[in-house]
Amino acid sequence: MNNAFSPRPTTNGHSTLSLFALFAIGTVLALLGSPVRAQIALAGNDAPELAPPGPMAVGTTITTISIGNRTSLTPNGPAVATRAVDVRLWYPAEGERNNAHSITYTHTMTRPDIGELTIEIPGIAEENIAPIQGSFPLVVVSHGYGNWATGMAGLAENLASKGYVVAAIEHVDHPFGKDIPQLDFANVVMRRADDQRGVIKGLLALQQANETPALSGLDRNAIGLIGFSMGGFGAVATAGANYDIQNSSLMSMPLPEAAVNAMNAKLPNEQQPDAVILMAPWGAQAPFRVWSDSALSDVTAPTLTIGGDHDDVSN
Repeated sequence: MNNAFSPRPTTNGHSTLSLFALFAIGTVLALLGSPVRAQIALAGNDAPELAPPGPMAVGTTITTISIGNRTSLTPNGPAVATRAVDVRLWYPAEGERNNAHSITYTHTMTRPDIGELTIEIPGIAEENIAPIQGSFPLVVVSHGYGNWATGMAGLAENLASKGYVVAAIEHVDHPFGKDIPQLDFANVVMRRADDQRGVIKGLLALQQANETPALSGLDRNAIGLIGFSMGGFGAVATAGANYDIQNSSLMSMPLPEAAVNAMNAKLPNEQQPDAVILMAPWGAQAPFRVWSDSALSDVTAPTLTIGGDHDDVSN
């Protein structure tokens, strides 16, 4: 375990949380189903010891990170444009939790069979309240294909209440099959790790420039990465494992050479994740396996992989 990944004590004497506790919370909340109208950061009376939220109030805000000029696949061929993603931040905040002021996360998804469906999830965070002073590890969260950033708000709020700055990426996946399914999926494959690396770089740059109060306590030397499903697919590469570009699955996609090279870009050593959690990561099963054994051996950060033995998508 990397002791540097535990939150530093703050001037208010808040207790620390070890990396093992982060892993445990991730495991618990990944396995617990949550009804739409429930405070997903809270835990029931029968929950494991580390599941309830910590003592800190939680603030939340949104920032936008520019990834730079990137290639996208369109029905008319490759196109280059500036890519930017929104990032939802959660952070330890001043004061005590006040449920009367807490946020409700809203997301609207379109389903061919039922039309538009609006999901509302009450949280425990308050928007744009002042952060507390301290030194807090950064945890970047990357959602699955077709999911959205606040779909993992329960985990993010829980971690922030225990002394972490959490950043969930809004990847804005093009719905599968909206235009050409192969293009939609290939764009997601190209972007996942690239988005993760760009967000880590962008958040560290914002913190250094002192432009975002929510990042003022971010510990630049303690970076965690949580990826669910397609987010896990990206996280393996972000953690250092090159994709096997000759893999038949990748070869079947219309990936431009420049985009393929970008998929295997590396973060500078000081920005690489110090801990990784992979929740049902896609990309390891036959015939889609996109990493060699030697590539996976390049992942040196402590890593927890969570999989389901009845998972028929990321088996």
